[in-house]
Amino acid sequence: MEADGTGGHIGSANLSDVRVAAATFHAGVGGAASFQDLETIANVSSSGGPPDNSTSLAVHCTSAPGIPSTAQVLADLGPYLITVWVLVGLAVLLLCGLLVRTAVLVGRRAPQHWYSNIIWVNSTYAFMCLTALGSLVVPSSDAFLSAIGVIYMGISLSKLVDLCVLYFDGEATLLATVGEAHVPLASPPVCCCCWRCCPRVALKKSSLRMVTLLTHQVPYSQAACFIISLYLYTAGVYGGGQAPNARDEMSAELPGGELDQRTSVADRVSVCLTVFNTTSFMAGMYGLIMFEKMTRGHLPDYHYQTKCMLMKFTLVITKLQELIFNICIKNGAVSCTDSMTPEVYGAFLRNIAVAAEMTVFGLLTHRTYLDGRQYRGVAKEADAEASTQRALTPQLRPLTGMEEAGSK
Repeated sequence: MEADGTGGHIGSANLSDVRVAAATFHAGVGGAASFQDLETIANVSSSGGPPDNSTSLAVHCTSAPGIPSTAQVLADLGPYLITVWVLVGLAVLLLCGLLVRTAVLVGRRAPQHWYSNIIWVNSTYAFMCLTALGSLVVPSSDAFLSAIGVIYMGISLSKLVDLCVLYFDGEATLLATVGEAHVPLASPPVCCCCWRCCPRVALKKSSLRMVTLLTHQVPYSQAACFIISLYLYTAGVYGGGQAPNARDEMSAELPGGELDQRTSVADRVSVCLTVFNTTSFMAGMYGLIMFEKMTRGHLPDYHYQTKCMLMKFTLVITKLQELIFNICIKNGAVSCTDSMTPEVYGAFLRNIAVAAEMTVFGLLTHRTYLDGRQYRGVAKEADAEASTQRALTPQLRPLTGMEEAGSK
């Protein structure tokens, strides 16, 4: 009677589940496979929701033939996936609405040369949430969209530093306002372990530009890292961004010696790119933290410390949670579905977390630009400058008929 009941479950499973179960049975995993294994695997994909790690078999988690399509993920997760799409889509609309509101507010109150920097910083959260939505809809685009998101955040980081210089009305005014301050070289994340050995350099124009350069290099270095990775992947040297099972299928066609050589080269390239990427990111964070310390206490009405803190949280959490998910995947803490490997499902969960975080940070960042005190003094100065310019400009009027005849 149990065999009949189990056979009923097998009949309701799809063909791929039966194939996986048959492979498990013939391979003799764990000594001997039973019909209970067939029922467990069949129930994973027929649940229509997120997978349960306690009922997933290791063989099933490595059976997916690469990155799945949108239709395959939708068949696996069903209403759960549609709900995620709707919620993240609403978050994107909310952040885009806040961006439009900020643009209108800044356009009315702030000087014209502030506008582009403020819009870049505020658009970061809507853009990152949009890339997360794109990865959730099309899983194969995750690597590309994640790289584009990191480059965009690097641009926003440099724009935030430029905005601080504009708050001081230029480098000369910043140096005059800060005075005889010293650049604290013992700033995390670079010098957090040897802060007693790091001197304090006097703030000069050259040191100020060096700190600014540390933040400006982030988008260029991140873009270069992405382009190099894409080129090496196309050349068959680097396998970053490719599904593990797809790499296994390609390597099965290569001779043993050539496979070992390519694997060794790929590992070295991966280490070099990771070191380059991490160094660039840490240098940008180092520059932002030093810039924040140099200007601390001089911009109380501009909420610049809060803006820097939100940008730091955005960068650190985005990078840190990627590392956390990779560790969880390596240790088997992330489950799978019929078509999604643990790597793909881990990226799916990470994009949900990114969308939630960007929504919170976007709301908080929007509030920092609502305070009218940061625009009041600058608006008066702009109006006074415009009035002076109008007074110095000669007023031309059209000549009358008699004046025109006399001039001739």
